[in-house]
Amino acid sequence: MKRISMPIAIFAVLSLVLATGCFTIVMPGSSSTKTTATDPLVGSWQMTRLSISPQVPVPDIVINQIIAQKATWKISRTGDKLTINYGGKDTWYNTLGIPIQKKPVQVTEGADKKSCTLKGGGIIQIQGLPTLLSSAINANVQNITVDFNDTIDLVLSPDGTLSAKISVQASGKYFSGSQQKTFSQSGSVTYRGTRK
Repeated sequence: MKRISMPIAIFAVLSLVLATGCFTIVMPGSSSTKTTATDPLVGSWQMTRLSISPQVPVPDIVINQIIAQKATWKISRTGDKLTINYGGKDTWYNTLGIPIQKKPVQVTEGADKKSCTLKGGGIIQIQGLPTLLSSAINANVQNITVDFNDTIDLVLSPDGTLSAKISVQASGKYFSGSQQKTFSQSGSVTYRGTRK
C-alpha cells in the first residue's frame, strides 16, 4: 500500500466504521399497535451491503468483520418509539470495543411512515488503532481523535425493499511517529433490505 493512502485507509475505516449516530432509533408515532400496512418500516429486514464509498484499501475480510456484508435489522414500535435491533446489537457495525461519546440523535419520520432521517454523530478518542486495523494498514498510529456527524436515510421503495444510506463527515487528528497530522473525510455506506 502506498504511504499516501495510509491516512485515507485509517480514517475511511474509522469514519465509516465508528462514525454513526444510529445507535437506537427513536421516532414519533402512534401508541397503538401497528401493522405492516399502517407502519410499513416495522418488521424484520434482511439487509445486504451494496457499497462503501470511497473504497477502503483494506481487505474485505477486515471490512466484513466491522461492517457486516449481511445483517438482520428488526424494526419495531413500542408506544410512540421506533427502534432498531441490528442482530442483537444497538449499532449496524461492530465497534471493536472502541468507546464512542454519542451526540444526540435528531429523527424525522416521513408523514407516510415509509421513510425516516436520523442525524447524529459522536467523538472517538483512542490511544491507537485496534490490532486488526493496525495489521491491515501496517502502520503505528497513536492518539487518535475523530469528531463526526452522520445522516442515516431509510426509505421504503415501491417494490417493498428497504434502502438505507449512511452518510458520514468526519475530521480529526492523530500522531504518526512524532508528527501530528489532521484529516477530513466523508463517505457513505449503502444497504438494501428485503422483508423476512
